[in-house]
Amino acid sequence: MSGAAKPTLRERLDAVKAQLTFGEVAVAVGLKGRSRDGWECPACVSDGTLQERSDHKGGRCTMDDCGQGFDLPGLVMTARGISVVQAAAFLERLVEEKKARGNPKAPGLFGEGP
Repeated sequence: MSGAAKPTLRERLDAVKAQLTFGEVAVAVGLKGRSRDGWECPACVSDGTLQERSDHKGGRCTMDDCGQGFDLPGLVMTARGISVVQAAAFLERLVEEKKARGNPKAPGLFGEGP
C-alpha cells in the first residue's frame, strides 16, 4: 500500500504560516487587543504591548522587561502552554475553519482538493 509521504513538521508549519495572519491567530488564542493598537503579550501579560510585524506573520512585545518575539506557532505555544506539534495541529484547524467560512473549493493545506 503506497501513499503520499506524510508532511514533516516544518512543512506543516510553513503551510499554516503562509495561510494565516498574526491577528487571526491572536484572536483565536483569546488575546485582548487588536492589530492596530497592540495585543496583550502572552509572555508578560501586559495589555497592548505586543506589536504585530508589518508582514503580519509575527510580533514582538515592547515591554523593556519582556521583549519576547513570536512567530505564529510560538504565539500559540506561549498563549496555550502547548508543544510545537500541538500548536501545528491548532493552526491547521484554524486554516480548515477559515477555508470552511470562505471558499469551500479552495485547496487544502497541502494542495488536496475540496
